[in-house]
Amino acid sequence: MLGLDFSQIALQVTNSTSTLLELFGPAVAELGFGGIAGFAVGYALKKIIKLMIIIVGIFTGIELAFLYWLQSIGAISITVNYGVLSSIGTNALAWGTTELGGLAAFASTISLTATGFAAGAALGFQKG
Repeated sequence: MLGLDFSQIALQVTNSTSTLLELFGPAVAELGFGGIAGFAVGYALKKIIKLMIIIVGIFTGIELAFLYWLQSIGAISITVNYGVLSSIGTNALAWGTTELGGLAAFASTISLTATGFAAGAALGFQKG
């Protein structure tokens, strides 16, 4: 139809792949394996997270409706202590800042396989 010769295209892809392997050696293989494994993990992880969010959302909705019903009939009284709530948020922010500080040291020890895995996981998570 379009005048494409698929055997020529396959030959060019094979030549390009072998050229990449000659130039970069095992680094390409490490990135490729990590990328494929990462894509599979990222794709599956997003599907699992979606399912868990739905399940948690349903149970949370049921619990909140039950608490609202108990409050409406006078069985319980719900009050919010904003001071405690604020301290929880402040502590969580301080913990997150401390943990992110060690990220630079960890990033310097990452191998090529892990780099390919991370890129593949991000792509799989996006496509999932």
